[in-house]
Amino acid sequence: MSWKEKRLITILSIILAVLCAAVLVVLSIRYRAAQAAKDQNTVSPSDIAEAAQSEYVALSYSNGSTTLSFSLNEDGVWTWDSEPDFPL
Repeated sequence: MSWKEKRLITILSIILAVLCAAVLVVLSIRYRAAQAAKDQNTVSPSDIAEAAQSEYVALSYSNGSTTLSFSLNEDGVWTWDSEPDFPL
């Protein structure tokens, strides 16, 4: 192998290493931006529970043969309309 071939392989290897480093930097920046956007859009389960609790006062479910109805009483506790003493 001549010195020209060795020099060419060295130059191409350096260019390849620089390009790989650039790709890693770009991917890391995009990953951090995606994580930041995900963190901003995340809603906690307690927020969902509070929203659901404040918006709904009755719920009814029917599967074709049976209908279950639930409602929120004055104390903020869900009760089964057919049997209010049944613990939920």
